[in-house]
Amino acid sequence: MAKKYDLTISLENLEELVLNGKRVEGICLGSQLQGTVHFTAVENVNARGLHLEIGYNEHGNGTPCEHQLIDTMFFKDDLVAGQPMEHRFVFPIPDDGPVTYHGKYVNFDWFVRIRVDIPFWPDKREKFPFIVLPRIRRKGRATSRVG
Repeated sequence: MAKKYDLTISLENLEELVLNGKRVEGICLGSQLQGTVHFTAVENVNARGLHLEIGYNEHGNGTPCEHQLIDTMFFKDDLVAGQPMEHRFVFPIPDDGPVTYHGKYVNFDWFVRIRVDIPFWPDKREKFPFIVLPRIRRKGRATSRVG
């Protein structure tokens, strides 16, 4: 089945850190995640609207768990073919949230997800991962190099 829409998300104000000799681009704890959703329906879609969801997944050896920190409907109506939509968003990454981490027993993966709310049918979801970095301070000021 062909896709009924084109969807991209552009994230802004990402920071670059050097962690253990590798350059990593992401957003630091306590910073504002900013981005824009670009959505265009290819066909007419009977829908209730579009939702923006931001959160993180905790998974590993135990039971996986999703922590959804925001779920907001940013467009309410049917989706009309060829009608482009843009939605800018700003979301504060919590100071006490987990950083993106992939370990032996546990993993934390952050995401921005768009959900097309379709009545009487399974909703379509697309997930866009992003990296949350630690806020590093040395001698009272932030730094961009660790390790």
